[in-house]
Amino acid sequence: MENNAQLLYNVLLEKPMTRRMAATKIGYPDQTYMVTQLVKEWLDLGIAQVIGRIKCNRSGRYAEAVTTNRKYFTANIQQSLFDL
Repeated sequence: MENNAQLLYNVLLEKPMTRRMAATKIGYPDQTYMVTQLVKEWLDLGIAQVIGRIKCNRSGRYAEAVTTNRKYFTANIQQSLFDL
């Protein structure tokens, strides 16, 4: 799972997206549950942040846009687990 965690982190660092879009991008189409717990933990720890709502290209609905890129954060909260 750590490999998937790093991949997910990098995907959310590259571009804010919904959980479903991120799951698809890392190779789990229609398996959003593979990323939701990790994203929730990161949100609680301040590693990721919800920055608004976007239209999901997978569901066609508006959903939370999540990012791990601190330049989009409303406030710098904590260091990332994966930053060196």
